[in-house]
Amino acid sequence: AQTQADRVSKAHIRKFGLPEVQLGKGIFVLSPDELSNLFLDAEESAIVKPWFKNSDIRRYKLNTKNSEFVLFADKRQQTFDYRPKVLEHLNLYRQIIDAASSNSPYMHRPRSINYEGPKLVTPYKTSGVRFAMAEGPWYGSGDIYFISERNSEISLWALLGILNSELLNAWYW
Repeated sequence: AQTQADRVSKAHIRKFGLPEVQLGKGIFVLSPDELSNLFLDAEESAIVKPWFKNSDIRRYKLNTKNSEFVLFADKRQQTFDYRPKVLEHLNLYRQIIDAASSNSPYMHRPRSINYEGPKLVTPYKTSGVRFAMAEGPWYGSGDIYFISERNSEISLWALLGILNSELLNAWYW
């Protein structure tokens, strides 16, 4: 998922004159404390997803305990129909989101990936082969590649073994 406005940056503060907003405050990507301060009900919480970074990927292994959450605001899913608190939160940062996305207040370009189902994940940049299987909800930023099964001819588990093989590592690196 690509938000283009994960958190408030120094550049955002300079560009939009937002000194009252704390540096690093979550816009789409929130800490557990920031999330709990929104007081979301069950309907609103449905778009809150676990958020991972490329550093959470190791060869054959994943960190499955997230330390952050993403407001997965996808325009294709009419995200805000019953979520006024989420919309209120995002409207606090409307200038930043408007500048980053033509889909404002939605995410910039949510990718068409089954984040909930089985998939292989790998960092965009890595110093060796690092592929891992994510079998459940696993959402990440634009610096992570996601490979999902297109048909049952090639198993994701088999592909994982091939992609993490010493042969591919020697050929690639």
